[in-house]
Amino acid sequence: MLKYLLTLLAAASFTTLSAESFQVDFSKPAITITQPKNLDVNVTTGPMTYFNSYYKESWILHGNGQSFIRVGFNNHLEEGTPVNLRLVHLSSISNKVKYSPITIKVNGAVVVSNFSPEKGNYCTDSFDITQYVKKGTNTIRISLDDDAQTNYWISHLGVNFKKQSR
Repeated sequence: MLKYLLTLLAAASFTTLSAESFQVDFSKPAITITQPKNLDVNVTTGPMTYFNSYYKESWILHGNGQSFIRVGFNNHLEEGTPVNLRLVHLSSISNKVKYSPITIKVNGAVVVSNFSPEKGNYCTDSFDITQYVKKGTNTIRISLDDDAQTNYWISHLGVNFKKQSR
């Protein structure tokens, strides 16, 4: 029950979307996308990436060096428009170890590598991906690193574009 409440609290920041934002909900077996029509968001998953049927509320990246989630989208705003990636996620705990490092790439460029969420409960982490996003088609890839000792769980992913005022 506590884990469910923590997931809801961490995901609460994803409930209000601007016209230039989208979110991906991994809290159910069917991944859902909330988006404006013009962003053309799509999600694909790699091997050993599946719904957490035991604990629910998340998808799991289980295969070291193999598991991934890929999110594609169309950016219609100008390059240089501030873009923020937010994840509600955790490193699972096994035998008091919680180490599930991921690499996040945008359009093939590494945003962060060997990043493991600090908490054994859901937390929200944000990444400025402005410099990696271009006008047109973009791809975000989250992959489980080779040296992971536990599973990586993801509940929500959100991308927020902030129009610059002129």
